[in-house]
Amino acid sequence: MEQGLVPNLNGIGNSIQPTIGEKDSGKLKFFNIFQKFGFFVSDKDGSDVFFHIDDAMKNGINSEFLQMTQFNPNIRFSYQIMYYYGKHKLSRKAINIQAILI
Repeated sequence: MEQGLVPNLNGIGNSIQPTIGEKDSGKLKFFNIFQKFGFFVSDKDGSDVFFHIDDAMKNGINSEFLQMTQFNPNIRFSYQIMYYYGKHKLSRKAINIQAILI
Protein backbone atom coordinates (compact mmCIF):
# COMPACT_ATOMS: atom_id res chain seq x y z
CA MET A 1 0.00 0.00 0.00
CA GLU A 2 1.26 3.46 -0.81
CA GLN A 3 2.29 5.51 2.18
CA GLY A 4 -0.41 7.80 3.55
CA LEU A 5 -3.31 6.13 1.74
CA VAL A 6 -6.20 4.62 3.66
CA PRO A 7 -7.16 1.18 2.35
CA ASN A 8 -10.40 0.84 0.43
CA LEU A 9 -12.60 -1.22 2.74
CA ASN A 10 -15.83 -1.63 0.82
CA GLY A 11 -18.75 -2.93 2.82
CA ILE A 12 -20.97 -2.19 5.73
CA GLY A 13 -20.14 -1.91 9.43
CA ASN A 14 -18.21 -4.61 11.23
CA SER A 15 -18.62 -7.18 8.46
CA ILE A 16 -15.35 -5.95 6.91
CA GLN A 17 -12.16 -7.87 7.50
CA PRO A 18 -9.32 -5.84 9.05
CA THR A 19 -6.61 -4.72 6.62
CA ILE A 20 -2.92 -4.60 7.51
CA GLY A 21 -1.29 -1.39 6.33
CA GLU A 22 2.10 0.26 6.41
CA LYS A 23 4.82 0.06 9.04
CA ASP A 24 5.35 3.05 11.29
CA SER A 25 7.23 4.03 14.41
CA GLY A 26 6.69 6.44 17.25
CA LYS A 27 7.00 7.24 20.91
CA LEU A 28 4.65 6.23 23.67
CA LYS A 29 2.24 9.05 24.44
CA PHE A 30 -0.01 7.41 27.00
CA PHE A 31 -0.65 4.03 28.57
CA ASN A 32 -3.44 3.15 31.02
CA ILE A 33 -2.40 0.06 32.98
CA PHE A 34 -5.93 -0.52 34.32
CA GLN A 35 -7.78 -0.28 31.00
CA LYS A 36 -4.88 -1.95 29.12
CA PHE A 37 -4.64 0.42 26.17
CA GLY A 38 -2.57 3.37 25.08
CA PHE A 39 -1.45 5.56 22.20
CA PHE A 40 1.73 6.07 20.23
CA VAL A 41 2.56 9.36 18.50
CA SER A 42 3.42 8.54 14.89
CA ASP A 43 6.83 9.66 13.63
CA LYS A 44 5.33 10.07 10.14
CA ASP A 45 2.59 12.59 10.82
CA GLY A 46 2.30 13.15 14.59
CA SER A 47 -1.11 11.48 14.79
CA ASP A 48 -2.19 9.24 17.64
CA VAL A 49 -2.19 5.48 17.03
CA PHE A 50 -4.21 3.31 19.41
CA PHE A 51 -2.82 0.03 20.76
CA HIS A 52 -4.00 -2.65 23.16
CA ILE A 53 -1.72 -4.44 25.63
CA ASP A 54 -2.56 -7.82 24.04
CA ASP A 55 -0.86 -6.72 20.81
CA ALA A 56 2.23 -5.51 22.69
CA MET A 57 2.49 -8.67 24.79
CA LYS A 58 2.73 -10.84 21.67
CA ASN A 59 6.30 -9.53 21.36
CA GLY A 60 7.14 -9.60 25.07
CA ILE A 61 6.23 -5.98 25.91
CA ASN A 62 4.33 -5.99 29.21
CA SER A 63 2.44 -3.35 31.20
CA GLU A 64 5.35 -2.67 33.55
CA PHE A 65 7.70 -1.98 30.63
CA LEU A 66 5.17 0.40 29.07
CA GLN A 67 4.74 2.30 32.34
CA MET A 68 8.52 2.55 32.74
CA THR A 69 9.09 3.82 29.20
CA GLN A 70 6.24 6.32 29.07
CA PHE A 71 8.57 9.23 29.82
CA ASN A 72 11.80 7.79 28.39
CA PRO A 73 12.78 9.57 25.15
CA ASN A 74 15.32 6.84 24.32
CA ILE A 75 12.65 4.16 23.80
CA ARG A 76 10.62 4.16 20.61
CA PHE A 77 8.31 1.59 19.12
CA SER A 78 7.89 0.16 15.63
CA TYR A 79 4.56 -1.31 14.58
CA GLN A 80 2.25 -2.04 11.69
CA ILE A 81 -1.04 -0.22 11.24
CA MET A 82 -4.21 -2.31 11.14
CA TYR A 83 -7.28 -0.61 9.66
CA TYR A 84 -10.71 -1.79 10.81
CA TYR A 85 -14.23 -0.48 11.29
CA GLY A 86 -14.83 0.55 14.90
CA LYS A 87 -18.17 1.48 16.41
CA HIS A 88 -18.89 4.31 13.98
CA LYS A 89 -15.98 4.83 11.59
CA LEU A 90 -12.80 3.55 10.03
CA SER A 91 -10.24 3.15 12.79
CA ARG A 92 -6.63 2.03 13.11
CA LYS A 93 -4.49 0.38 15.73
CA ALA A 94 -0.88 -0.68 16.16
CA ILE A 95 -0.02 -4.38 15.88
CA ASN A 96 3.27 -6.30 15.66
CA ILE A 97 4.70 -3.87 18.21
CA GLN A 98 8.42 -3.89 18.97
CA ALA A 99 10.50 -1.70 21.29
CA ILE A 100 13.53 0.12 19.87
CA LEU A 101 16.31 1.61 22.00
CA ILE A 102 17.81 4.74 20.38
